Amino acid sequence: MVNRAARAKPPPDVHRILRIVPINDLNGPMSALTFEMMMGYALTDPSKPIYLAIRSSGGDVFEAIALVNVIRDVQAALSPGIPIVGMVQSHALSGGSLILQACAVRYATPTSILMVHGISQRMLGLDETNAKRNLSLLQQLRGTFVDLYSARSLKSRNYWDKLMKTDTRTYFTAQEALEVGLLDEIR
Repeated sequence: MVNRAARAKPPPDVHRILRIVPINDLNGPMSALTFEMMMGYALTDPSKPIYLAIRSSGGDVFEAIALVNVIRDVQAALSPGIPIVGMVQSHALSGGSLILQACAVRYATPTSILMVHGISQRMLGLDETNAKRNLSLLQQLRGTFVDLYSARSLKSRNYWDKLMKTDTRTYFTAQEALEVGLLDEIR
């Protein structure tokens, strides 16, 4: 029988010691808090990788784009060859899968799921002029997402554009995500 009391407890600041930044649902000021934490790690010791523990159901499209930019900014502050590592631990849905693409190294656990879908917006109460403006914005945002997915994956820009023209959700097991190039490895 295992004596649970005898097990060593991790220190309360284990995330700081291991340089792990949690990425959960993309709502609220996550990008600002993530930038502060990641840049603090990068400035303290730019010779060590930073790990993003991704367990995200997605959320705000602009927050996802902001986090992609945060990752790029912090990567530039690290020593050459030192990566930001994206680790999917369960799920990276919607914007969560997009954020993963900004990481230099991308992996997932064998049971993880990734999901990609088109960008949608509630348009109740809008007049025709605003609806047209929103359509233009949605198309621009889709282009940004398509560029990010196609830059790192094994699939063409056309593949991702077609996939993202509707709000139909496309789920990828870890193995399927590896096969289309959304991951570098499964661990």
